[in-house]
Amino acid sequence: ITIKDKLWTFNRILFLLAGIFAMLSVFVYNSIWDVLRLFAMMAAIIGFLLMRDGIGDEGFVTTGTYVPYIHVKNYDYALQKKKFTVYFVYSDPKGKGKGVYNASIDFHPDDQEEIKKLLKERIGRKYMRMKKN
Repeated sequence: ITIKDKLWTFNRILFLLAGIFAMLSVFVYNSIWDVLRLFAMMAAIIGFLLMRDGIGDEGFVTTGTYVPYIHVKNYDYALQKKKFTVYFVYSDPKGKGKGVYNASIDFHPDDQEEIKKLLKERIGRKYMRMKKN
């Protein structure tokens, strides 16, 4: 990943709160199985919090899935209040399905020009204005 997404998104904050509440519940457990479940849950939460989305020279990563630029059908970007969002429409990178998937990655607004330059250089012909919700 060359350019990483914004660190604090809504999903990350929810997972952080889930981790805090899970750690607070450690005092009510009375079985070894409950403690083992807590450790498994905390490992999953910490793993999610360490995982980052972003774009690189050969593709982008979203929710742990690497997508090479050759699978991108089209992309668009928009500057919103406090974030620069890039939208991708792509086919299945594993080649198993024939479906089309959508992804959006939120970046810091300061990275806007660098992201535009990278996308134009790598997959500029696939730029398309899309309707956003």
